Amino acid sequence: QRPLHRVSLTLQDVGFLCPIATCLLSTRLIPTDCGQGKLWRECGPEYDALYGKGSKISRAAVYGLFKSQRGLAEHMKIVYVSRGLKYVYDSGRFSPWMWRIIRSIAPTFRHVHVPRLFDPTEPNLLLYVGKRSRGKGWETLEAVSDYPVDGGVVAGISNKPHDFVMDRIAEAAAVVIPSIQCDGLPRVGLEAAAIGTPIVGSRVGGIPEIVEDGVNGFTFQPGDVAGLRQAIELVLKPGSMSDATSETILPRFSAETACAAMEEFYEADPDRRKAKPWLRVPALA
Repeated sequence: QRPLHRVSLTLQDVGFLCPIATCLLSTRLIPTDCGQGKLWRECGPEYDALYGKGSKISRAAVYGLFKSQRGLAEHMKIVYVSRGLKYVYDSGRFSPWMWRIIRSIAPTFRHVHVPRLFDPTEPNLLLYVGKRSRGKGWETLEAVSDYPVDGGVVAGISNKPHDFVMDRIAEAAAVVIPSIQCDGLPRVGLEAAAIGTPIVGSRVGGIPEIVEDGVNGFTFQPGDVAGLRQAIELVLKPGSMSDATSETILPRFSAETACAAMEEFYEADPDRRKAKPWLRVPALA
């Protein structure tokens, strides 16, 4: 009998649980009646209505991908990049053979090469980085921009060179991450934290693991326009955050911690039939 080789995979979003995940536009959890039939009857048509009409062939491909991924889970060693991401996979009854939470590495200043450039005498720039889609919360941000936010100017950028984006993050009064769907651990949040730019983020996925209220930004409920506006006003208010900024946040995302945990996880005995105790952490409440 040939030896069994386990596959190790790092998950950064919900794509391996469901390639569409339209349900997460209205709830933080995968519904209990999730399945291939629901994907075909309900989720596919909803996705077409939101993002454009797809062909039956593409729908069939998504259906087959959904079925095969669920079957592979029990043979895989999974790394989740945040507790919030694992929470969503747990709700979808995704049961890998072994798992661990290992957060992504935050960029260091020697990699970023961008000092904090914010000038408090200039009009406040509130920066959004990413595609303008419903799942990313662009509609929520657009609704807030209709309000007379105190001195704030909302600007969205996408498909720009990385150096250009980093310069804008450094100049911004705050970076806004208004996601509705689960964001595993947004890279723009880690980059803002590394530079020291405050963050306004929704309490979904791994965003609350980057943003600590009153320390390096403020959070709000996903899709809550009034809550987002209040968080923006707080982050623009002088003295609303501690002087520590991201100094207490970044150690969670150090290369030393992540590399040591990843090496230990990959070297775990592949012939064990149960996950080791150190691979288990409590689920989110």
